Amino acid sequence: MSTNIRIKASGWAAILGGFCWILKGGLILLTGEQPPVLFEVAPVFFAAAMVGLAGLINGRSRLAQAGLVFAVIGGMAAVFNSLRELWAVATGRAIIEIELFSALAGFGWLLGLLLVGIPVWRRQALAGKWRYLPFLMGFLSH
Repeated sequence: MSTNIRIKASGWAAILGGFCWILKGGLILLTGEQPPVLFEVAPVFFAAAMVGLAGLINGRSRLAQAGLVFAVIGGMAAVFNSLRELWAVATGRAIIEIELFSALAGFGWLLGLLLVGIPVWRRQALAGKWRYLPFLMGFLSH
């Protein structure tokens, strides 16, 4: 897959992850209950988005590589959480929730965003003031 296609696909993944969280928030406001799976699946999309962000700097940064590792770990934990949630919805029985996986899913991609955001900022991989956005999003989310 070419770098340009990977970057565009990663952008769409970020949009889908954000849409999942917006939809989740809207459904909570309307129904008062959290819908299944939407919260758990969003970090998977965010981890995929990190691949394209790191692709902007061609993976030449150790910080970006470390950020990708954290994002992938967070994405894998989010997949586990999504499967656990789908199992609970399908069978009506909850599997024991493992807080470590929830924490990894939540913070893995945020830490990845911080670590990938620093070289994106330094190398001006995004145009103008947009180069600050990944780092600031990761920093302000913590």
